[in-house]
Amino acid sequence: MRFIVASFVLASTLILSGGCASIGTPVDTPHITLAGVWLVDLNLLEQRYRIRLRIQNPNPFSLNIDGLDYRVEINDKEFARGVSNQALSVPRYGVNVLEVEAVSTLASIMRQLMELEKGAPTALKYRVTGKVSLRDRAFRVPFDYQGEFTLAPGPVSKVGS
Repeated sequence: MRFIVASFVLASTLILSGGCASIGTPVDTPHITLAGVWLVDLNLLEQRYRIRLRIQNPNPFSLNIDGLDYRVEINDKEFARGVSNQALSVPRYGVNVLEVEAVSTLASIMRQLMELEKGAPTALKYRVTGKVSLRDRAFRVPFDYQGEFTLAPGPVSKVGS
């Protein structure tokens, strides 16, 4: 009986210490910002976008990303969301860019259009939130970044004067 109890305690200790080893060094949240948005497909029910995410790693070790889920808001309204299972390594204190696909619905586009009816904005606020899955970690790392694009009026061209 003592042998069974001792074996159980030893096995439990090994399993727990192996699980803690995968936790490792704490991970500082990566800075994930929008670097570009392009419309890929437009139809009545949904719109698809190609989104370029710039990922900055503030950690003293590489981030080996093996997936992420994310949401993009514009002016505090959901714009699009997506997931990616692309593998990407961001070097320590480095930057890398990930191109992903996002989808929006007719409802999210209508909310954006209703906001535009209130007047021409001088800036667009955006927010990118989600979670990053890392190859060598047992948990996902959340991220949340807010930024703003200033909308400068472009040159006006006169036609037919």
